[in-house]
This record gives sequence, structure tokens and C-alpha cells, in this order.
Amino acid sequence: MMTTLTDRYVWAVQRALPEAKRADIDRELRASIADAVDARTENGEPESAAERAVLLDLGEPTRLAAGYSNRPLTLIGPDLYVDYVRLLRTLLVIVLPIVVVVLAIIGIFAGAGFGQTVGTVIGTTLTVGVHMCFWTTLLFVVLERTGNRRPLNAFDPDHLPALPVSKAVKNTDLVATVVYVILSIGVLFWQQNPGIFVTADGSAIPVLNPDLWSFWFPFLIAVALAQLIHAVYVYRRGRWTYALAGVHALIQLASGIPIIVLLMSGRLLNPAFFAEFGADALMAPGGAGNLVAAVAIAVIVVGASIDRFVKAARTPRT
Repeated sequence: MMTTLTDRYVWAVQRALPEAKRADIDRELRASIADAVDARTENGEPESAAERAVLLDLGEPTRLAAGYSNRPLTLIGPDLYVDYVRLLRTLLVIVLPIVVVVLAIIGIFAGAGFGQTVGTVIGTTLTVGVHMCFWTTLLFVVLERTGNRRPLNAFDPDHLPALPVSKAVKNTDLVATVVYVILSIGVLFWQQNPGIFVTADGSAIPVLNPDLWSFWFPFLIAVALAQLIHAVYVYRRGRWTYALAGVHALIQLASGIPIIVLLMSGRLLNPAFFAEFGADALMAPGGAGNLVAAVAIAVIVVGASIDRFVKAARTPRT
């Protein structure tokens, strides 16, 4: 004879089921419990202990009800999880950095200060990132709950990744390029911050010629970002080729030649800055200081380009 324990269990299962299924599940579940209890009592087990053991075997009523109604108990199930992660990764790795760059460019051309631009970029990036995560998750939750659980991308053996090969490009190469690009762009903005360098009367005075913001500084920023993209591509490919070394050399020349020309013509540095500290003769057009800096930049550009061609030559061909 069943006790109220079974009634309570069946009711807990039923309340998590759609109304239309409750009567059928009630009969089926009670019959299943009764058969299992009878099997245990025939082996000499007390009825109360047998009933409790059967209910323990059936487990949590809500989980059992989910099985009856084919309703997932996960936020995003295994059928859609791969697509969910792939889409979210694409948004955060590709789309979000584009948003950051666009915001920075808008801040530059809008004339916003360095601190204001950085604050706007950080705040908006966090907001956009949270929205990307929230709406992407909500989309897949809706797909999961409405029964549309077919993977968005059907598996194709032709799309399997290539077998791994030993990389000739080290992680340190990519990290060095990332740090270099960040520092280069950061210095351009940092040196014109009103609180960094000031004249005797307290007015701001940048080290670099502020007139170059009309074209050359945005151009050099674009070249630096191109160098970063190139470094990521080389790292993903895992090896240097003569073509990639050639592209690297062009990027180096695109940044090095304008800087050298601007240096030697006396247009790169802000004359007012060096006049303020009595070093205007040293950094005058064609002066010794400009010449030394230009030679150093040329050596760095040529050396970096040769190094990449040497790496390409040493990379085994497949």
C-alpha cells in the first residue's frame, strides 16, 4: 500500500508538466513506482523502505518532469553550445576591437583630450561587450527553449583544421609587436597631454609638432595598426615566407621613411619645445640631433627587414 510519500512525489512531478500531459504521466508514474516497490518487497524489503529507495532511484522530480516533457535544464545545451561559443568569440575578438579603434579615431578628430578619449573608449567598450554577451546568450536561450536545436553550421570534414606543425614564429615576437604598437600610439597621445610638459607660464607644450595631426600622425597610427595585423597573421600562420617578409619591409618603410624625412626637415619635433629648454640648435633642420635620430631609425628599419628575410630563408619549405 502506497503512502503519501508517493502522492507527494507524483504531485511534484506533475506540477512541472504541461496540463495536457499530467493525467497520463500520473498513471504511468504510479504504475512504475508500484511495480518497483513490489519487486523490492518480494525480496523481503520493508514496504516503506522499498518505497523510499524507489523514489531515490527516480531522482529529483523536476529533473524527471523535464525528461517527460523533453525540456532542457541547461541554459544552452550541447547541440548549440559550439555555435554559441564560436559566435561570441567572433564578436569579442573581431567586432569589439573594431569598435575600440573607431571610438579612438572619433575622439582624436573630435579634439577630445587624452584622458577623456581613454575614458570614453573604456566605458563604451565595456558597455558594448556586455551587450554582445547578453544578447548573444539570450538568442541561443530562445533557440534552445523553442526546440530549434539544430547546429547553425553543419559539420563538414573538409573544414577540419590542418595538422599542427612546429611554429617558427615565437609568442615573444607577437608580444613584442603588440607592446611596440601600443607604446608607439600611446606616446603620440601622451606627449600632448596638457599636464605632461608645460612652459614657464604654465601652458602646455607637446614634444612633437602638433601640426602633424592633420595627416602624418593618423597615417603613422594606421601603419602601426597594419603592423599589428600583419604580426597576428604571421603568428597564426606559424612561419615566415618571403612574401610576408616583403610585406613587413614595406610596412617598416611606410613608417620609417616619413619619420626620417620629417626629422631631417625639422618638422617632426615641436621647435617651441626645444627652444623652451635651450636645445633648439641641436634639433634644428639638418642638425646633429636629427641626423643621429634619423640614422638610428634607418638602422632599425633595415635591420628588422633583413631579420625577417633571414627567418623566411631558414624556415623549412613544405
